[in-house]
Amino acid sequence: RIAVAAHRKGVASFCFDWALRQCPNLRIDTHRGNVVMRRMLEKHGFTHRGVIHLENGDPRVAYEKLL
Repeated sequence: RIAVAAHRKGVASFCFDWALRQCPNLRIDTHRGNVVMRRMLEKHGFTHRGVIHLENGDPRVAYEKLL
C-alpha cells in the first residue's frame, strides 16, 4: 500500500522506482475513483490491464509494468 501526504512529493515515485529495481514485473490495482494513483501509475509507464475482482467481488482497476 502507498499512502503519502500531499506535501511529501516524490515519495510515491521513490517507492515505484525502488520496487521496480527489486522486481522487473509489477502488478498494481486500485479503486476506480483513485484518480491520483491512476495518474501516477500511467506517469511511471504502467499499462492499464483491465478490471479485476477481489475475493469479495469488489472491482479494482489493474495495471502492470514489465521491464
